[in-house]
Amino acid sequence: MSGRIFIDTNILVYAYTIGDMEKHEVAKRIFQTSSSCFVISTQVLSEVYVTLAKYGIEHDKIAATIFEIKTLCEVKPVTSETVNRALEIKARYRYSYWDSLILSSAFENTCSLLYSEDMDDGQIIENTLIIANPLK
Repeated sequence: MSGRIFIDTNILVYAYTIGDMEKHEVAKRIFQTSSSCFVISTQVLSEVYVTLAKYGIEHDKIAATIFEIKTLCEVKPVTSETVNRALEIKARYRYSYWDSLILSSAFENTCSLLYSEDMDDGQIIENTLIIANPLK
């Protein structure tokens, strides 16, 4: 698949941890076999850091991971406009605030696909964004 794909935190965490080898391999393969442009937000980078720290990974290793992720993905800021749209998305689709912020960032950055394990696989949001769980 080609195009702009927004990557949720969980996909990146699986790509950089080996707790679930099957999901790890699938997540790694996404970045190795696609000609797509991957997009994440500063929120995702922060969530990756916090999640990897919960796994007991040391700061230096997490920092190196963050730098590597930044070479694989365009990193876009979360702005006040991102927050405003997230609030609308939350009210309409009933996702958590944090997931709504992810969705808002995906829209802002003209992504047509969002890879996430946490959201409804196959759901189409606002007739333009498809949520897909590549780990199924």
